[in-house]
Amino acid sequence: MKKVISLILFFVFSFFGLAVAENNTQISIAPPPVPDPIFEKGEKSFKLDLNFISMSSDDFNAGGAGVDVKGRYAFSNYVAIDYGIGIFGLSGTLEGDYADGDLNYVDIPMSVNLEIQPYKNEFFSIILFVGPTLEVAIMTMEMNSTSGYSL
Repeated sequence: MKKVISLILFFVFSFFGLAVAENNTQISIAPPPVPDPIFEKGEKSFKLDLNFISMSSDDFNAGGAGVDVKGRYAFSNYVAIDYGIGIFGLSGTLEGDYADGDLNYVDIPMSVNLEIQPYKNEFFSIILFVGPTLEVAIMTMEMNSTSGYSL
């Protein structure tokens, strides 16, 4: 039991340290990478996620939505394979003192992962996963100067 608690604390403090060290202003919009937090031999799972987002500030307004589909098949209590595909769109406007603009963004993430579940009980599990992710992103941005200067 002490080993399990020590392992959990190690992971918690490792990720906490990374979160504190990486203090920037980037925004990441991503659904969880696996369909469920636990699996058993022969289990098939499917998950459909819907995402909605709205952002606004004095100069910028944007909104968007997306859908994400994930599935998994467990070969044993320790090994499974999962897949995911989705589409997300975002559209916004910028209205500043010196420029106005429009932004349109579409993202299509696709992935396949091999999952290893080294530890599991009725309340907690650890899943390690590895696999390729392909992400196709298309973005257009149009900016217009409102101050007479060229952009």
